[in-house]
Amino acid sequence: MSQSGILTASGSGGGGFVWNVVTSAANPVTLLGGHGFIPKGVGVVNFILPASATVGESFKILGYGNLYTITQNAGQSITLGVSSTSVGVGGSLAASQVRDSVEITCVTANTEFQIENSVGNLIFT
Repeated sequence: MSQSGILTASGSGGGGFVWNVVTSAANPVTLLGGHGFIPKGVGVVNFILPASATVGESFKILGYGNLYTITQNAGQSITLGVSSTSVGVGGSLAASQVRDSVEITCVTANTEFQIENSVGNLIFT
């Protein structure tokens, strides 16, 4: 409900995100706006940024059982402060510890993504 510029949102836990547990057997997993992902299993979980994303679309990865990597499509990058991944398919973001977590939001349609929150030491390439 929106009133005088105030937006009120409701959801059932997790900030309105739909949560998904994924394993390395599900590789690769395309990230979806409004979804949270919990990597579990024995191998690295590979996520891919969505090729099409609107400004404000967010997703979360909540590190739990294993490492993960986020790869990109052509023209895409992920930024946190002054750190940024290389633009395009050669760039990626990776967890350095199993409990590393990240919340990312699209800030320029389809191409630029900003980290809002993170836990741990993420690796930018």
